[in-house]
Formats: sequence, structure tokens, C-alpha cells
Amino acid sequence: MEMEQLQKRLREVLGGKRYFLVLDDVWEENHAKWLQLEELIIDGANGSRVLVTTRSKRIPCTWTLFKRVAFKSGQEPENSNLVKIGREIVGRCKGIPLAIRTIGNLLYDYLIEVETLVRLWVAQGFLKLSNTSQDQCLEEVGYECFMNLTEGSFFQDVEVDQCGVITHCKMHDLMHDLAILVFGAKCVTFHSHCQGNINENTHHVSFERDSFSVSQTWLVQARKVRTVLFLDKYCSKVELDAVVSNFLFTRSLNLKGLKTNSLNSIGRLKHLRYLGLSYHQHLEALPNSITNLVNLQTLKLSNCIKFRELPRDIEKLINLRHLEIDNCYNLEYMPSGIGQLTNLQTLSKYVLKKNKKPVLRYVGELKDLLRLNDLRGELDVVNVSHKKDVVEEYGSAKLKDKQYLRSLRLSWYYDVEIVEADAIIGYEMSMDALQPHPNLQVLYISNYGGVKLSSWLSSLENLVDLTLTDCKKCQYLVSLNRFHGLKVLKLGSLESLEYISNNIFNEDLFGTTKTILPSLRELDLGELPNLKGWWREIVIDHSFVAANEEDKHMSLPYLPSLSKLYICSCPKLTCNQ
Repeated sequence: MEMEQLQKRLREVLGGKRYFLVLDDVWEENHAKWLQLEELIIDGANGSRVLVTTRSKRIPCTWTLFKRVAFKSGQEPENSNLVKIGREIVGRCKGIPLAIRTIGNLLYDYLIEVETLVRLWVAQGFLKLSNTSQDQCLEEVGYECFMNLTEGSFFQDVEVDQCGVITHCKMHDLMHDLAILVFGAKCVTFHSHCQGNINENTHHVSFERDSFSVSQTWLVQARKVRTVLFLDKYCSKVELDAVVSNFLFTRSLNLKGLKTNSLNSIGRLKHLRYLGLSYHQHLEALPNSITNLVNLQTLKLSNCIKFRELPRDIEKLINLRHLEIDNCYNLEYMPSGIGQLTNLQTLSKYVLKKNKKPVLRYVGELKDLLRLNDLRGELDVVNVSHKKDVVEEYGSAKLKDKQYLRSLRLSWYYDVEIVEADAIIGYEMSMDALQPHPNLQVLYISNYGGVKLSSWLSSLENLVDLTLTDCKKCQYLVSLNRFHGLKVLKLGSLESLEYISNNIFNEDLFGTTKTILPSLRELDLGELPNLKGWWREIVIDHSFVAANEEDKHMSLPYLPSLSKLYICSCPKLTCNQ
């Protein structure tokens, strides 16, 4: 039922009746929601009771709610003794509110990124390859462990991407407290109101808010610390130096939002395997000492908006498995040493230098990806060129051999002078050379200047998400008939596109055995000024019929799974359905 109908039904059931309502393990602290619930159950008969359990000590407005329920018209009585008794009752309730049970709305850890969690497990050496899983990598074993824990309700509230992969989850506070109870002093979290208790057996430490002080005596006792995580707290240079000086055996260090550019001291952490520097607002480059971290497996630099260049001798990081540099918009080029990191599984972005003259020895080219066949997740190739002298080496990257890549983004360097035929041919040649493996599930193409797309796109039968944007001259798309698993299709700023499909057979149109894009859930059409309809030509009984005014009802096909349709700035598109 709709919410309004449901609320009406609840009032009918409870009206004038005595009820006993139990709300267990409540964490909702939104006052407005409490008042909404009160309005729904206030019509019960005298003697009705509500039992609420919670362990939160931060539930506000408890006394206000108590007054509204306990006293007539929600006003404090004139009898001061009743007020005193009421306040004593509220005190003994220890902050328990009248609220709706919303498990997961306010959980103790926070939203957990599964990928990061698994990489932290790998960094600590928690995962091993069994004799029967030699074809797997440690990260895949870790994901299987995560799935087993999730199925046993250790994790909950999972979030799934369009490819069916769990990306985020939460942990119930009861599970968290149970884990802390089992591990004891080995795991400590510092809050602003709780300073924790670190001793010589502590292995894993996290800091929240203003909970870190370099003057704390426990620093000298923390020689066995293996994990240091700054969560929702920014780390200063003084704090960083204190960590490096005292936690020399640390394997995992997360300095999200670091407030200093002085990172030379990190090079002393020889055992470091996981280094998080995401959301650093001023970091432009890494110190050379970073390449001393030969055990480093994960380097996270995502959302460092001023970051310009990676270490030129990055090949020294021989154990690097994950390099996250997405949303580093000022990154100018990739170092040539990237191609020697054959253990690399994550390379979220590959930036091609726009102007390669003069050619510099340390500037990487796309062909440096040749040996990196273990790449997984997403690869974003930026500044693809249409110039023929550059395009010739693109095929050397052998993207079609990267069988584990799940997502590929190709963004061309847009040249305002592309009007000549040679430039258009160069664009089409470059796309032909960038053919990915047919296992690809997500494809994003932007600033492409060719008239037609490459034929290899039709072979990507596993696609679930396809986006084409800012392809100004593109007039012809490939046939979408084979994309039976496609869930999302987005077409934006394709100024020359008139029809999405050139032709289609009559059994797809009118038959009962086949359906066009049977899995498509989201269709996004925006800024397509010349789009007239779905089909340019319709094949009926082996004869071509041009799309015209009589075929308006065929402007869009039957999409049985569609749940979201967005059409904007498509003035020539007509449809009678």
C-alpha cells in the first residue's frame, strides 16, 4: 500500500483499542519521525503501552516526548512533584525515545566500502590462497569471505551496483560490540568523548573527531600497532610525524583529508602495505621517499583535486596492486614505469599527455598497458587522441586481452578544429584500436569525433550500462539487439544523431519470442536536437520502409523492464505511445 493508505489502515486498527507496541533496538534520533509515529498511535484506548529499547545515549527530546504522552495536551502540570517524578523517570530511561525501529539508520561504524575492507584484510595478511583456488587472487578470496559473513548477518544493509556486485554495507552495533569484545585491547577506537586504552598488545587503532593528541603517553606503548585509521578526522603534520615515529611497524595507514604536504616521513614505514591519502585538497605531488615503500600494495589518491604527477620512478613499487587516482582532475600524465607494475589490479585512471612534443622518456604511453592483463574494476582512459601518428600505438595496449576489466571509460581530447575528413577518420581509427574484451559490462564514451562507432561495440554482449555523451558528429550507433542484459542506456549531446537504430527485423517488432532490450531499466535521452525516432528503417517482410509520419507509433520500442525514462531537449522526437 501507499504510505498514506498504510497510515490510515493503522489508525483504523488501533482506534479505541488497547495495544502493546514493542520497538526493539531503536536508533532513530529524528524528532520529526517520533512525532509522526505518535500521531499514528495516539488514538489507542487507555492502558495502551509502548516499550522501546535503545542503547543510544544521544537520543534528544526525550523529556518533550514524555510530556506529550504523559500529560494532558502535552503541557507540564502545575504540580511540581509530578514534574520531578517525570524527570526521574526520564533519567532512569537513560535516553530511550519513542521511535520507529530503523536498523541501520545510525550504525556504530559507518558506511563500509567493501573494496577497501578487503584490501585492508589483504594488507594485514588475513587471507591465504588455498590449494583449490590457485586461479584466484587474494582479493577474490576476500570477497568470498565477505559474502559468507554477509549471509550470516555479520554485515547488513548491502548496496549493489548495476553489475550485481556489493559495493557498500553496514555492521550492526551489536555485531560490532561483539567483535570488540572478542578482540579486546587489540582493537581500539578513539572518540572525542572516549580516549580508549592502548597497551603493548594493541594492533588496530582508529581516530574520530578531536581524539588524537601527540602528548598522550600511550604512544610509546603502541609498538605493535599494525593499523592506523583517521576516519572523520583530518590529520595534521604534527600528528603524522607522531604516528610515523611511534608506529614503525604499521601495515595500514589511512590519512584521509591530510592537512599537510610534508609527507617525506612516510617513507620510513618500510612495512606499509596500505596508504590512503584521498581527499587531500592541496597535494600536488608525492615525495620521492614514497618509492621506498617496496611492500606497498594499495595507494589511494582519489579526489586529490590538485594532484599533478605520480613519482617518475614508480616502478620501484614492485608490489603495488591498487592505484586509485579517480577524480584527480589535474593529473597531467602517467609515468612510463606503470607498465612494469605487473601485479597491478586497479588502475582507475590513465591520463595520456595532450602534447607529446618533445617526447619525454618518463612520460607513459598507452602501450605501457600491454603487460597489465590483471587489471580489474574500472579503467578511465583520458585524452585519447585522433592524430594518426599517435593512434597507431593504441592497438599495442591490447585492451582486448584485459579479460577482468569490468568498466571502461574512453574520453577523447576534444579539438575544436576537427572539421576535416582526416580528423574524423583518425577518431574512428582510434576507437577501432581500443577494442576491449567481450567480458566488459560498463562502457562510457565521451568527446568522440567520429561519424560512426566501431563495430566491436556490437560484440559486447555482457554490457549492462552504456553511456555515449558529447559525440558531436556521431550519426550511426551500432545495433542494440544483442544487448539482452543492458540495464542502463544514456545518450547525451549527440548533435548529429537522428535515429538510435538503423533498422530492425519484424520479428523483434511484432513477434512474441523476442523483445528489444528486455532488461533495460533506465533510458536517458538528453540534448539530442535532431533525434526523430528509434528506427531509421524498418524491415518488414524483407522490404525497407522509411520512417515517416505514418510510423510515429514506432518512435520508441516496447521496453518491458523500463522503470525510469528521462527525455530532455529532444524537440524532433515524436511518439504516440
